[in-house]
Amino acid sequence: MTTDNPQQIVFIDSRVPDIQDLIAGVQPGVQVFVLDPTSDGMQQIADVLAANNFTDLSSISIVSHGDAGEVMLGATTLSESNLASY
Repeated sequence: MTTDNPQQIVFIDSRVPDIQDLIAGVQPGVQVFVLDPTSDGMQQIADVLAANNFTDLSSISIVSHGDAGEVMLGATTLSESNLASY
């Protein structure tokens, strides 16, 4: 789903269950990016934000999974121990 000038974007980790249902359920006008599981998810997000001319975004949402105290984004697992480095 794409729009020329989105106000909201969502990043979805490709390994979340029912990803196609999640993508289909995104509201019209919201741009979706699926994160590659073999690459650093935080870098992917940074690259998308840098490569696109997003202005006046009202929200950036992330749909992912993880364990207690961890969030998995692509090949990256964010936790308290490495969050500050991002």
